Formats: sequence, structure tokens, C-alpha cells
Amino acid sequence: MAIAISQAVLQHRASVQFGVPRTDIQLKFKNYRVTGNMISGAAQQHKKRLVPLRKTDAMNHAERRNFLILDEVWRSGGSECFQIIPPGGIGADGEPMFLRLNIGGTRYMLLVDALLRAEPSGFLAKFVQLTHTARLKVADAYLPNEESYFFQRSPIAFDAIFQYYATGVVHRPSEVCLCKFI
Repeated sequence: MAIAISQAVLQHRASVQFGVPRTDIQLKFKNYRVTGNMISGAAQQHKKRLVPLRKTDAMNHAERRNFLILDEVWRSGGSECFQIIPPGGIGADGEPMFLRLNIGGTRYMLLVDALLRAEPSGFLAKFVQLTHTARLKVADAYLPNEESYFFQRSPIAFDAIFQYYATGVVHRPSEVCLCKFI
């Protein structure tokens, strides 16, 4: 079957004669080029098809500014804002101290000592040194039944941060955009 079709196509090509265009048509298209204006026009047509995204009130409200609040509390806070962390992050009962977080619905427990050793000037190291009252100002919410501080963030992105405190190495999950991760 395929051979018969191929032979029919070859016979058709042999029977058809393609005419040579006249010289005035050749001259008409000789200087025809794709210009930057044409490309720009195509790009503008593409932009017309895009749906513009305008920030809504809910999006503005959801924009997180926890780090700014933390810096304000850190700079202006007195002794009532800070707590003393014992050496090694060991509590009065002799047990290690933990910071309980709920990031986007996923629970995490981080060793206080690991937070302070890994990045002493980082967000979590500063956060752990605040008193409970000061932490309430910085966190998005407090969940009393879990005794954890809630932050509305991606748990997938935070998992990489959690692993950094556990291992000391940063690994970006493949499903997290580099811009969002940094």
C-alpha cells in the first residue's frame, strides 16, 4: 500500500510543471526582510492575550511582612521582649528546648540550640530568643492546642530550611521555583 502511494506521488510530481515567476515578482520580494518592528508587533499581540494580574485586597493582606515586624521588635524591644536561652539550649528540666512551628499546616519541631548555632542572626534564631508575647506579634497566629507558632508559608519550601538546620546543607526541592526559594 505504501509503495503504491509513493509511486502515485512520484507520477503526480512528474506530471505537474511549476512555472518560473516573472522577474518583476522576484524584484518585489527581493528586499523583503523580517524587521524588528514586525517582531515587536508580534510581541505586542502576545501581550494583548495575557491576562493582567492586579493585586487584590486579599493578596495585599496575604503579603507577609513578618521579618519587618521581627526587626522592629528586635530593635525597639526591651528586656520584656527577650528571654535568656541557657547554654546548649537545655531547659530547666534538663531536656533540650524545642521551637514548635506550624508552617502552612505542617508541624515542625526544631532544636533551639541548632537554630542558634547554624545562623545566629537569622529569622528563626532571632524569633526563638523572643518571649512568647513578642513572638505573638511576629507570627501569623498561635495554635494553643499544638503550642506552636503558625506561619502561612509553603511547607515544601520550609522543608528545605528545616533540612538545613538538621544537616547544615541547603537543598532546593525541584518543585520549588528558584525565585521563590531565594
